[in-house]
Amino acid sequence: GSVEIDGTLLSFDGEYYRLDTVYGILTLDGSGVTCAGPSCPDPEAFVPDFLISGAAETGAVLIPSLLEAFAERDGYAFARQEEDASHFTYVLSDATTGAVAARARFRVTSSDEGFADLLAEQADIVLSFREVSQAELERAQEAGLGDLSRPARSRVAALDGIVAVVAPDNALQSITLPQVAQVLSGEITNWRALGGLDAQIQLHLRNPRSGLSQSLRAAILGADGPSVRLDATRHRTTAELADAVSTDPFAFGIATYSERGSARALALAGSCGTLTRATATALQAEDYPLTAPHFIYTPARRIPQIAREFLAFIQSPEAQPVILSLI
Repeated sequence: GSVEIDGTLLSFDGEYYRLDTVYGILTLDGSGVTCAGPSCPDPEAFVPDFLISGAAETGAVLIPSLLEAFAERDGYAFARQEEDASHFTYVLSDATTGAVAARARFRVTSSDEGFADLLAEQADIVLSFREVSQAELERAQEAGLGDLSRPARSRVAALDGIVAVVAPDNALQSITLPQVAQVLSGEITNWRALGGLDAQIQLHLRNPRSGLSQSLRAAILGADGPSVRLDATRHRTTAELADAVSTDPFAFGIATYSERGSARALALAGSCGTLTRATATALQAEDYPLTAPHFIYTPARRIPQIAREFLAFIQSPEAQPVILSLI
């Protein structure tokens, strides 16, 4: 009256086993399974462990803040354990007994790396500051991870903005989108062309593989547009970029509104002389021309229940005050 299935254990989420077998990848209800083998978990001592990987724009501040709010709402104590500049872990524990309830591991790098981790079966949740590419969609479907463009596989955590930033004491107050493109391409290299002093523009950007850089190219330069000037100073994080720009009166950078730091965001000037500023209200209404979503993608496979509860919290009314305080 029983069936024996041999395979490589891919994961156990506390409820279900995933095995790579000769029949393909199978998901088995753990309540009816007796697991035998060196990698079999102890269901009684199991602690859910999930990896959140992807864009630093989304994973550095926004998602950790939401995770802390989720833990407080559901009565968990939490501790953040730093590993290096890109890796950290949140340990959620029962506030009464101190028993570990879950571990949320973060790998905060780029949108590209997040999707690569998902395709490699290493990530459970992908953070991206751009939409999934056609190539990534196709590879995910081939790997059995589902159609990442479907509503069940993707969601928007928050709306942010792409802003041109300068030092607080820079006299420039606004800029047009064509001028931003000209600065990026190197067609404009002197502040005098923007109404400023006769000085070289020091351009600061994120690394080319970041979601911010990819969104910037799509929104301003276009896929077939000019290349970004090669002498731009590249930064690993948006926070580092904003800090560098804020201390240099001749610096010009592209940042997210949420991580502009001490740098000052320029208003965008329209063809009729109208000015549009990135504000929380303008971003929420998508009135700002360079509004950019923070995306979350999940594969078509089970992830731990506490991870699913956290994703549901992100889109709940209780999460909105946290999001508005950060954007």
